[in-house]
Amino acid sequence: MKKTFLFLFLLSSTTVYAYEQDACQVMKNMASMLMTEYQQGFDIENYLQATSGKLSENQSLLLIDMISNAKQYQIYATDFAKEQAIENYANEWREDCERNIEPE
Repeated sequence: MKKTFLFLFLLSSTTVYAYEQDACQVMKNMASMLMTEYQQGFDIENYLQATSGKLSENQSLLLIDMISNAKQYQIYATDFAKEQAIENYANEWREDCERNIEPE
């Protein structure tokens, strides 16, 4: 339950910081947390059930997209490979966020 609360907080923070660089760091943190759970064998689709009715439509779509993308990775056997997958996944989301922020 604690992890679900943290994930909800991060997801809501993404909305709060919309169009700011901080949003991209929050996005990276959220992606890192999600991939860490996935690499540890946690069924990350449980986040969809746990957050049902607590997210806006955009937040729900973001979560679905993140889960779908995470599941394209294999679950690695070594800690080093898991750490690399987590870092790569988180950086991909941060870079995507930075590309999509509108300049002021």
